[in-house]
Amino acid sequence: MCVNSFNKFFLLGFVFLAFASSVHGREDPVAYSQVVAPFSELKMPRGAGPHPLAILLPGCMSWHPHQSVWKKRLRKKGFAVLHVDSFAVRRIRDRRKMLNEVCAGTLMQGSERAGDLMAILPSIWARSDIDETKTILMGWSHGGWSASDFLSMVASGDRPPNLTVNVSLKEDNFKAAFLFYPYCGAGSISANKGFPNSTEAIIFHGLKDRITSASECEAKADNLSRSGGGVEFVGLAGAAHWFDNHTDRKFDRTATRKVTKIIDKMLFVAIDSSDQVEDLGGNADLMDLFDDVRN
Repeated sequence: MCVNSFNKFFLLGFVFLAFASSVHGREDPVAYSQVVAPFSELKMPRGAGPHPLAILLPGCMSWHPHQSVWKKRLRKKGFAVLHVDSFAVRRIRDRRKMLNEVCAGTLMQGSERAGDLMAILPSIWARSDIDETKTILMGWSHGGWSASDFLSMVASGDRPPNLTVNVSLKEDNFKAAFLFYPYCGAGSISANKGFPNSTEAIIFHGLKDRITSASECEAKADNLSRSGGGVEFVGLAGAAHWFDNHTDRKFDRTATRKVTKIIDKMLFVAIDSSDQVEDLGGNADLMDLFDDVRN
């Protein structure tokens, strides 16, 4: 598939999903939390806590090594790390299906994944070993779209398409959000909804990205900043989609330093400028799936 036809299909899929009903229909949040719970992983750091919470939302092809690196880093800093596997909830496990249907925009929208998180989060925050007042989100591509929609719905009180009602979540608990090359076009929630004022957010986007649009995300960051919350757009010249899962680490180092600085400020710890970026080699087989549509 050529790039132009892929992009058109990608966009048309999201336009369709903007008006489509949820795959799961509308669920009662309390009941649905029991559906999502078996597919949610909460990894605790050492120590008694209570611990700050980091929510990691991977892209359209689910969990990859660079998310494992961030899980390790965050737990080392004292975070509990939550991963809600919306793919497993929907029995989507085949990577080709993820590529052809989730990545292309014909199956599962970001607002649905946001609904999954919204349903399960109250029970996570209720734990005595979790400090819910220090919650951050990290999302990649489809997961960045999901995190963005989630924060907009928290701020606006809008209902996710797969829940019967919105779940009221305390806005001030969300201290930071780091969105890597998210989808920001038609089908994502309007930037006019804003983010919680307490959330310091950064969108990292490669300016050579041919999968999601850097210009759309830059415009969305500008509009979000005017609507509520501080949202910074960091455009990385020469970087493509999935830049943090490539062998060239310079782009990931830039993002890692900025993320670490905000996290350390939030935790009131000295900034460690020596933070190293782990080698994520050996992922060529996964990148080949994207090469099929980019070349």
